[in-house]
Amino acid sequence: MIDWDTIVAQHGPDVWRTAYRLVSDREQANDCYQETFLQAVAYARRHQVENWGSVLKRIATARAIDCLRRRYRRGAAPLAGEGPVDRREQLPEQPAEMREWMDQFRAALTQLPERQAEAFWLCEVELLGREEVARRLDSSSRQVAVWLHRGKRKLRKLMAAVGIENKVQP
Repeated sequence: MIDWDTIVAQHGPDVWRTAYRLVSDREQANDCYQETFLQAVAYARRHQVENWGSVLKRIATARAIDCLRRRYRRGAAPLAGEGPVDRREQLPEQPAEMREWMDQFRAALTQLPERQAEAFWLCEVELLGREEVARRLDSSSRQVAVWLHRGKRKLRKLMAAVGIENKVQP
C-alpha cells in the first residue's frame, strides 16, 4: 500500500517549485501540482516506483510544459509578475530584462518537441542526471543526450530569432 500522505509531504514542495518555475503563476502551478499527483496515482497502478522524487519531477515538468503550450497557443500574455503573489513564493526581484528573457525562453521551450523540452528541463534546470532522466522517460542515456543536444540547438535558434543570443550553452 502506498502512503500518499508521506509522498506528498516529502515531495510536494519540490513538485510545486518545479511547476511554478516553469509557469510563473500560482494558480497554474497549483493546477499542475494537482494534475501531477493524479497522474502519479495512475502511474503507480501500472509501475513499481523506486524513486518518487524523480518520477514526480518528470510528471510535474510535463504538466507544466503542457500548461505553457496551452497558454502560448491561446495567445495569452505571459503571466510573470501579474497579480498578487504570496511573498513566500515570490522569486527574488528581477530586472525587467530578465523577466522578458524568461517569458521568451518559456515561449521557446513550448516549441520544442515534448521529449526535448522535458530532457532539457530535467537535466539543465532540475539537475537530474542523464541516467535518471533516461529511466523516467523510458529511454536510454544516449537518447536523452540526443534530445538534450537537439533541444539546446533549437532553443539557441529560437532565442536568436527574437534577438537573444548566447544564453543557452551548448
